[in-house]
Amino acid sequence: YVCSVCSYKSKRHYNVEVHLKIHEKNRPRPFECDVCKKCFCRAHDLERHKVIHQEKMYECELCGKKFGRLDSLKRHV
Repeated sequence: YVCSVCSYKSKRHYNVEVHLKIHEKNRPRPFECDVCKKCFCRAHDLERHKVIHQEKMYECELCGKKFGRLDSLKRHV
């Protein structure tokens, strides 16, 4: 399943339905990153985002590209 607004993909339709809510223009975004000031609708999304500001621990054995999250590395391969 693919988001009709951006390139987000998921194996579950429900995940895409939940994801679509982030594209609502007037949706409150009370969770702000203290590093880059990007705001999020859910605390969970902010916590996932914060990883990008940390050292990237997962490296692709094929090309050497590094990722902050294991799921990002798995998607890359």
